[in-house]
This record gives sequence, C-alpha cells and structure tokens, in this order.
Amino acid sequence: MTFRLADEGTLSLPAGIDEHTVFRSLFSAYPDAMLLVDATGTIVLSNPAAEVLLAYASEQLAGMNVDALVPDTIRPRHAAWRAEYVRNPRARPMGTQMDLVAKRGDGREVMVEISLSPLQARGLPLVVVAIRDVGAYPRVQQALKRVRYSEHLAQMGRLVVDERDARVVLEHAPRLAAEALQLKVALVTLLEPDRTHFRIVSGFGLQSWHRIGARILNAGNTLPGYLVDHPRQSFSGPFAMLLRNGERAEALFGLLRHDSRQ
Repeated sequence: MTFRLADEGTLSLPAGIDEHTVFRSLFSAYPDAMLLVDATGTIVLSNPAAEVLLAYASEQLAGMNVDALVPDTIRPRHAAWRAEYVRNPRARPMGTQMDLVAKRGDGREVMVEISLSPLQARGLPLVVVAIRDVGAYPRVQQALKRVRYSEHLAQMGRLVVDERDARVVLEHAPRLAAEALQLKVALVTLLEPDRTHFRIVSGFGLQSWHRIGARILNAGNTLPGYLVDHPRQSFSGPFAMLLRNGERAEALFGLLRHDSRQ
C-alpha cells in the first residue's frame, strides 16, 4: 500500500499496516474538531475533538445537519451559503475568516475558525470540515474584553442618567464594574472631608476586611490612596474613576483583584 505525494512521488507504508486504519487513526487523533459532511449538509462522521468542542456525543452528531451547529439568527443564511458551496466546492483554509461562531449542544456559542476541504475530486461527495476554537487566542480575548467593557460602560451610563437616587447608582456600580473587568471584588469609597481617610460605601464580592463603613487610610501604600496619586493608571493595573460629588468630596471607584488586601 502506498501514499502518493504531490512533489515526492510515492511513500510506502510499512508492511502489515492498512491504509484505511492509518487514515481513520489520523482523523480520530487530529487535535482540531473534524466533521465529514455530505452534499445535503448531513454529518456522517466526527472525531473526538469535535465531540468535546461542540458538546455532542458522536451518535448525536451522526445524522445531524451542520446548520444545527450555527446560531439561530444566521441559520437561514448559513443554509444558503452551504447550498452555494455545494454547487461550487473549493478548499478554504483557516485564517480567512475570524467572525465565525459555532453553537454547542449545551447552548453556548464559541468563536471558531473553519477550513473546508472538498473530496469531490477524489470521487467522494463529501467535505472535510475542520473547526478550531479561537476563543483562547489573545487577540480574540482582547476583542471580547473590549466588547464586554463597552456594554457594561453603556449600562453604567444609562443607570447614571435614569436613576435620580445616587444611593442606587452606588449600589449597582461595583457589580457592573466587576463584571466588565472580570474582577472578583469591587469597592466604592468616599474620601472624607478631612482627606485623611476613605470610607467604603458599597461593593461587590466584599471580603471580611472590606465591610461597608470601614475606613481606609489615604496613603500611597493603600489602594485608594495610590489611585488618587495616580489617577491615570493603566487598565492593566488597578483601575479607578474619580467621581466628583459636590465641592468637597470625591468618590473613588477602586477595583481590587481577588488576592488584593490593601
């Protein structure tokens, strides 16, 4: 049994190794999710990586239409794209599109890259679909963080505009900020009139040393004091917003990482 290579002629398999076993093993062991799909969009074969990424068992994927793996909002369009692809199949490598989303069996959506490899030229009416989870890519994570931050900032803006009671704003602001920046603890502290201490007035995920009403020294070695001295600190470190409250008081909105204990 031999493999034919594009530039190097043929490559012989060792004696006793079956070609079908090799290809089936390669398909099963491939680290990216792989689906074998027929002309109607029906999945005829999947590898273990596909089961993990898509949260379906192999027997569930077998016989399923690939349209079920895209979000509901774009399913009709995907069906149309797939029909057009069947009429004009061509190889499509990964990296040509970055805005693809797959819908898992548990309902979650994941950002993916997809490559398509039609097998029609080899006499098989099938397409190999390789799917890679790109949610862990640093650039994708950064984009998702920016979107999440913008959404929560908009919520904060609507809250400030619509709510006349400042106490309600202070109550909800720490949660919105913590969710936006994916932090476990968020504090709102007020700088007292004598400017020597801050007082914790609200928070999210508070620990025992962050009780409401507690006072924090206004010094460079405490988080609120540090942020007052460095109001333009980058988001990569502690983050704060200084909110003016009348003529005398300043509200310091400080976000603590879960292991901070200032």
